Amino acid sequence: MLAVATQGLYAQAYGGVLGQLEYSSMIRSSLFDTGPSNALSFLQSFGGLAMIAAFGFFGLRLSGRRNFLALLGFLLSFLFSLYVLYSWLGRTGFGACLGWRHLLENGFLTFW
Repeated sequence: MLAVATQGLYAQAYGGVLGQLEYSSMIRSSLFDTGPSNALSFLQSFGGLAMIAAFGFFGLRLSGRRNFLALLGFLLSFLFSLYVLYSWLGRTGFGACLGWRHLLENGFLTFW
């Protein structure tokens, strides 16, 4: 919950979640003149809490708690951690080889 809230506050300066993904390469390469400035940039690192949550929920699943809430928590935190990793780019920017940028720019149906 904390990771989602902080990423939401951080993304507001860029026009939301998709705007953050649009500016993420400029943010990573320190091109501050081309993108809007963000006074809440210290909140970006809190997105990594989603990865810790995904590991925690995965550990619950391995320990024998096979209820629906553990599965739902794992899936939501895993998907959000993929978003965080993609927004960070750099060495963790694995989405480029999967076609995520193409999906975001051109829509889902043109990919298939």
